[in-house]
Amino acid sequence: MTLLQDKRQRTLILTTIFLLSFLLVGMFALNLLQEQRIQHLALTRTNAMVSALLEDGVPADVCARAVTGNRISSEGAALLRKLGFSANNSFSVHETQNTFLTATLLFISFTGCLQLLVLFLFVRKQESLYREAAETVTRYTGGDFSCLLPPWDNGGLSHLFDKINTMATALQAGQETEKQAKIFLKNTVSDISHQLKTPLAALSMYNEIIRDETNHSMTVQTFSEKSAASINRMEHLIKTLLKLTRLDAGGIEFHKESCPAGILVRTSIEELTTRAGREQKILSLHGEEQAPIFCDKDWTMEALENIVKNALDHTDNGGHIRISWESSPDMTRLSVTDDGSGIPEEDIHHIFKRFYRSKNARDAQGVGLGLPLAKSIMEGQGGFLTVESFPGAGTTFLLSFPGSKVSQLTKL
Repeated sequence: MTLLQDKRQRTLILTTIFLLSFLLVGMFALNLLQEQRIQHLALTRTNAMVSALLEDGVPADVCARAVTGNRISSEGAALLRKLGFSANNSFSVHETQNTFLTATLLFISFTGCLQLLVLFLFVRKQESLYREAAETVTRYTGGDFSCLLPPWDNGGLSHLFDKINTMATALQAGQETEKQAKIFLKNTVSDISHQLKTPLAALSMYNEIIRDETNHSMTVQTFSEKSAASINRMEHLIKTLLKLTRLDAGGIEFHKESCPAGILVRTSIEELTTRAGREQKILSLHGEEQAPIFCDKDWTMEALENIVKNALDHTDNGGHIRISWESSPDMTRLSVTDDGSGIPEEDIHHIFKRFYRSKNARDAQGVGLGLPLAKSIMEGQGGFLTVESFPGAGTTFLLSFPGSKVSQLTKL
């Protein structure tokens, strides 16, 4: 029974049972004492009567018959009435009954007062608890979750308090999530505004130049190309931010399948080979051509392209970028290693933050979204993206893809 599981209610019930038992035992003891008292009085009266008869010369057998006999004659009853004896004062029974009645009433009153005191303390404690609970719930409605409802042992009240505390914890988590979302949205809007400010200012300047130099075809062509570059930069920025937002909101559904690693890598870096050749940088691939990678092909290609592009950005002319992979039944690992300048120690823990740009970054066109997008894509597929780098010794990005069996078990 949940009634007995509650510590306070259990204490109240046990105390009530104890007091009732104490009352019954006390009344039984008083009744026993009363009976013994009456027997003592009767024995005293009988002893006095026999002694008086013997002193007057009454034979012993007559005294014994008078004591043990139970026949009542009219002459005997008349004599007792004449002497003043009746049912109310015989053997001082009336006085004895009054004494024990008074004791019984006092005992019952004392026990009742104890019971009332216990009830009063219980109700007072319960009222204090309910008042504290009401104040705590009121703070919840005001958004203050610093204090939870007091813990309870067991029972219905404990179950209720636990549920309210669970609700408060969930509300607090939701409030914190909403707060973080607002902060993130604020920071994102601020970053977007900052990132768009430069190309928009450039576009405005280019348009003024084109408008003022309409008669100079070369000037118009030059600044038209610069305008197109600024527009492309803004378009790329907006598209990337939309992808990141969809990934964060869980609006992307990844369709994973087994893809040959060689084909996936070659397709990913196809558009970057021209740039690598122009910058005299070597892109080399190492791994079994048909090694399977269980992933969403299109999104993984975008993640890999961003990582390789980052490697090209931070590698000097003549540098070497090595892309290798190895596969096992549980995991496929793909690494991108360059021999560039490496990542400074103060930057290594921030490179996956959005819009983060190291003070040593040489890619003036980058906005710091490629690596965060790659990481979100990997984590969205249940994979991992990690980095290891030492200044002057190059950088390695490791993409880890769980196998198909592992992914199915994770879903279960």
